[in-house]
Amino acid sequence: MTIADSNDWDLDTDGSFTVDFWVNLDSSSSGIDEYFVSQWIGGGGYTHTWDIWKGVSDTVYFTNSASYILSSVTIDFDTWVHVAVVDNNSTVKMYFNGIEVASGSSLSINNDNLPLTIGAREAGTGGHQYYLNGYMDELRITKGEALWSSNFTPPTSESTATANTKLLLRMD
Repeated sequence: MTIADSNDWDLDTDGSFTVDFWVNLDSSSSGIDEYFVSQWIGGGGYTHTWDIWKGVSDTVYFTNSASYILSSVTIDFDTWVHVAVVDNNSTVKMYFNGIEVASGSSLSINNDNLPLTIGAREAGTGGHQYYLNGYMDELRITKGEALWSSNFTPPTSESTATANTKLLLRMD
């Protein structure tokens, strides 16, 4: 799924942000790159704003155009996992099921006027690549608000929007 560019995806403009979602990866996808959500155009000369993806080592990255944080553990397969990336304007943290698995200094994120792609990444030729092999649900992008600052209990019912929620997709 691709959604046209919007200021709502420019995560660097309001300081704090949260991107969270549920994902259930098929075990057959172990050892391959898969993109959950991204603002990226690949191809010969790529343009990269930010993305959240699983690499061949089955760890999860939150990246910008020049740096990244990487989960300290691999993501589970064949079960639902809540993934959250939270920036409080000085530190960015990643959580699996409410447990912190990565932390680093806030990443500067470019505004490159790119579409938001869910479940893949743009290939730069009008197509997509690195498709998600599994399911996603409850994708929420919140700008100007860090929903969590330490370990938490993930939501057990549908996510709710706050005043700062810019996108909430229920894919059930």
